[in-house]
Amino acid sequence: MSRAAPRRPAERVAIPLDGNIGERRWRGVRGEPGKGGRTGIVVVLSTLPDGQRRGAMLVVRAGPVPRLVPATRSAPWAGVLSERLPAGRARRQGPQAGKDVSAMTAGVAVRRRAITRRYLMCRPTYFDVRYAINWWMDPDRPVDAARACAQWEALQALYRGLGHTVELIEPRPRLPDMVFAANGGVVVDGRAVGVRFRFPHRREEEDLYLRRLAALAPRGAHRPRYVNEGEGDFLLTRAGILAGMGFRTESAAHAEVAALLRRPIHPLRLVDPRFYHLDTALCVLDEDLVAYLPAAFDAPSRAHLERLFPDAITVPQDEALLLALNAVSDGRHVVLPAGAHRFAAALRARGFDPICIDVGELRHAGGGIKCATLELRGAAGAGRPHADTMAPPRARERRATPSAIRSGGCVVNDSRSVEGSGRPAKNAAPGT
Repeated sequence: MSRAAPRRPAERVAIPLDGNIGERRWRGVRGEPGKGGRTGIVVVLSTLPDGQRRGAMLVVRAGPVPRLVPATRSAPWAGVLSERLPAGRARRQGPQAGKDVSAMTAGVAVRRRAITRRYLMCRPTYFDVRYAINWWMDPDRPVDAARACAQWEALQALYRGLGHTVELIEPRPRLPDMVFAANGGVVVDGRAVGVRFRFPHRREEEDLYLRRLAALAPRGAHRPRYVNEGEGDFLLTRAGILAGMGFRTESAAHAEVAALLRRPIHPLRLVDPRFYHLDTALCVLDEDLVAYLPAAFDAPSRAHLERLFPDAITVPQDEALLLALNAVSDGRHVVLPAGAHRFAAALRARGFDPICIDVGELRHAGGGIKCATLELRGAAGAGRPHADTMAPPRARERRATPSAIRSGGCVVNDSRSVEGSGRPAKNAAPGT
């Protein structure tokens, strides 16, 4: 019987930070399987001559030559310090295990990076509350359409001021909810999926948004078979697409969207009618970090969110009822409704720049900032501002007639069967 090779003494391997602290995604080292290697992690900070502080993660290892593996599920550096090390202490094994690192991390804020976005919006020219299809809507409560337009203009001006591009779709009479562009589809990697609304009040919007997306999405716009309400219930993260259900989007739509957009789906069931869309109960702050209201989800969904995002920000219910989570983040700036002070403070603590803006008039219809904003990921020209977006809406919106769609490379694929329309039965329950 061969004798096991003696374990090599533990040694330190420093992994320097080569850039802005907030932009680095740590990777650690661990012994190869079966070789008895162990890993310990500590974080140290050093002050450079110019006064800047730089971080490095020390991986204490023992055993043969290690291989690279994700040490912290690709968490941002700030998450490693504030969340991943329980009680400010290093984890696992090694001579530094248990050493207090809280003093080394005190007062050091992560620097976030803003990514230029491209959005689709619709001016609330005809905004009103004429029917009730969610908990928020009351047709007997007066709505100030002029105030809604002023608030919307301030929002789109803010996006432009942050360097983002805003595309517009022309509002139409008798469609008061068309301002909520996020419900008009979902666009990933230049491929768009249209919507099928649960309630008949908004179904005239479906083709309008589908044709507009066909003009903007270089990989085509697909007409869905099952009920889904766009980015209201589909939010993109690095882990995949978070998919809401329970009040609007059908569970069958999850598999359909996963196939069309070629991303994994994480179903999440909503249980509080006040948070009827996923984007009213959860906000994606960056690819690896979300904020959400735990009470809006059932127990299995809460457990799944905790596994996916152990560093997530949880928002108190009183601020969630301001639709604080119906916010938009570009990776650094988070645009959120006025009044969400504790959420704003939590964002600052994580290195974000919260920007509060009043969109209270839209809340009469159960909508907010995110509801009014559809992100065009991978759409033509995404990632850089376009001067032509300042043109009048009618001049800027390219009409996508069926012939133009077929010949222009923006193919509308109808995934419905000939026999079935995919509509729910007249008396079907709203949740599936």
